[in-house]
Amino acid sequence: MTDILKKRFRINEEAVREIDRGKFRQIEEELKFPLWIRCFPLHLERVFDNLLNNASHAVPEGGELAIRSYQKSMWAVAEITNTGEISEERKRTVPVGGKPGPGPAHHHPPGQTYGRKDRD
Repeated sequence: MTDILKKRFRINEEAVREIDRGKFRQIEEELKFPLWIRCFPLHLERVFDNLLNNASHAVPEGGELAIRSYQKSMWAVAEITNTGEISEERKRTVPVGGKPGPGPAHHHPPGQTYGRKDRD
């Protein structure tokens, strides 16, 4: 899992630079190798690409985008964090535990497909 996360992080870095949104730092924090999970690699790439893209758009100029991976009990954990904030207006448009827009309603979340344990 960490190999895929790191690769997608590098691709995201290049994409951000190409669209001139590179006014923030990308940081690789603690990365645990190897972390094995059972899934289709393409699905995991799509999830990481989506999370990294969303996180990149939310980072303010001069902010940071970071990745981290580790094992917690029997679970592989990937964290993508940024220094951005969600506006109050956006918080009101997305119900807690809900999914905005019609797209996500047509797909099973990867956590539901492969099994997921929410963070404490």
